[in-house]
Amino acid sequence: MTLSNDEAGKNTKLWKQGRPAQIAQLVAHEVFNDSRVLKEATSVIDAGGKVQIIGRALPSTNMAERYLQVEGKSVIRIPGYSMYSILPEKALNKLRKASGMDANSIAILSQNSQPDGQSINAANETPEAKGKSSSRRTSSQRIFKLVKDGGYRVANLIDAPVGLASWWLRVVSELRKSKPDLIHCNDANTLIPGYLASKALKVPFVYDSHELWRHRATRENRIIAPHVEALIETFAAPRAAGIITVSQSIAEWLELEYKLPEMPTLVRNVPETMETEVPGSLREMAGLGTDDRIFSYSGSINPTRGIEIAVQALSMLPNKVHFVMLGYGSADYSKSLNDLAVSLGVEDRIHIVGPVRADEVAGTLSDSDVAYIYLKSDILSHRFALPNKLFEAIAGGLPVVVSNRPEAANLVSELGIGRILESDEPGVLASAVQAVLDDGAQYRHATSEARKGISWGNEAARMIDLYAKVLHGR
Repeated sequence: MTLSNDEAGKNTKLWKQGRPAQIAQLVAHEVFNDSRVLKEATSVIDAGGKVQIIGRALPSTNMAERYLQVEGKSVIRIPGYSMYSILPEKALNKLRKASGMDANSIAILSQNSQPDGQSINAANETPEAKGKSSSRRTSSQRIFKLVKDGGYRVANLIDAPVGLASWWLRVVSELRKSKPDLIHCNDANTLIPGYLASKALKVPFVYDSHELWRHRATRENRIIAPHVEALIETFAAPRAAGIITVSQSIAEWLELEYKLPEMPTLVRNVPETMETEVPGSLREMAGLGTDDRIFSYSGSINPTRGIEIAVQALSMLPNKVHFVMLGYGSADYSKSLNDLAVSLGVEDRIHIVGPVRADEVAGTLSDSDVAYIYLKSDILSHRFALPNKLFEAIAGGLPVVVSNRPEAANLVSELGIGRILESDEPGVLASAVQAVLDDGAQYRHATSEARKGISWGNEAARMIDLYAKVLHGR
């Protein structure tokens, strides 16, 4: 009898020398909302293995909670050093105010700059003395600001690498104590501890590239970090016993760039279940009726997500069409969107309803009419992305309109579940949304059929097969 991929994944036992294989999952951030890491851990347990997630405790969270259970998985939270955690409070307060000098500090500094240590009564100064005093204060203030600004910049410059490097060392120490059979490195910022521990313990490590790491969205003023990251991935990735990634384009890039002996294993980031479990509630959250039509967006609400294009497109659509955003953004950006909507006369047709839990997104969206998924083309990681938002829309039974980026466009075209935007023009988006609304029943049927062939079980089965091959040296 031939097993389905789902059945094969569940029946592939992760055993090593007659016992459950011990898998260590490394992730350089808090794991609470990382659905991919948690899904992978569940799949390890379902396949008979044991899993230990080692994450990074960040200063914005409760650093004291070291050992936890997250959705039934054992998690160790390890902090890294932070410049801000070891600086004296007085120095820290000065750094926090680096953008503007504190008046009291200036006064104290000016007072201390006098030869006799006494403050000078400005009202009794002669013009000549006042000029000299003013000159001394100005000079002192400039020095103070340079020191303060410089200290802030230096602290900022070295805080991230010091924090990450110290976390790496602590992770290696933890791995040497726990002695896993296989180390799973999530993203390239875990490759160093994964590689070092694998050498010390003589066990294999697997690299899971959640995005095209060297070409992801980052701050523009990073000068040294990109070169260090390239060096790390160039060195460590080819030495991994296996590589996993989220889209075919990224897999092909990695294979070509690092001259890999075989194509990385494709494990797409689809929801754990493709059947909606939460009844559609977006309409109710936005205060809309059954006659209103909704094109929806989910995720972070910021200027990189094509939201202004959607607001402009809304002005070209019938009045019964509304744009509803399920997510969160800054107050300033939300105001700018509202100002744009007011200028276009559609302020009563845009709605920001706030976020929901990750496992509720698909169900919440399911009573909208079409999902909008925008991907910028400015960097390779965006071009090659196959976003989980697309799979969430499919899980919710929604037709989609998506940017014309290779991975997303190929999937939408193959499944026939929506329209592909040939440009970023608002008029193009408006036409695509209207086309999907006009043929909603046809597209919804295609989406319903498509989700029958997409499951996390199918994706995880490939990961479990790779694990088994690596564990047994095949």
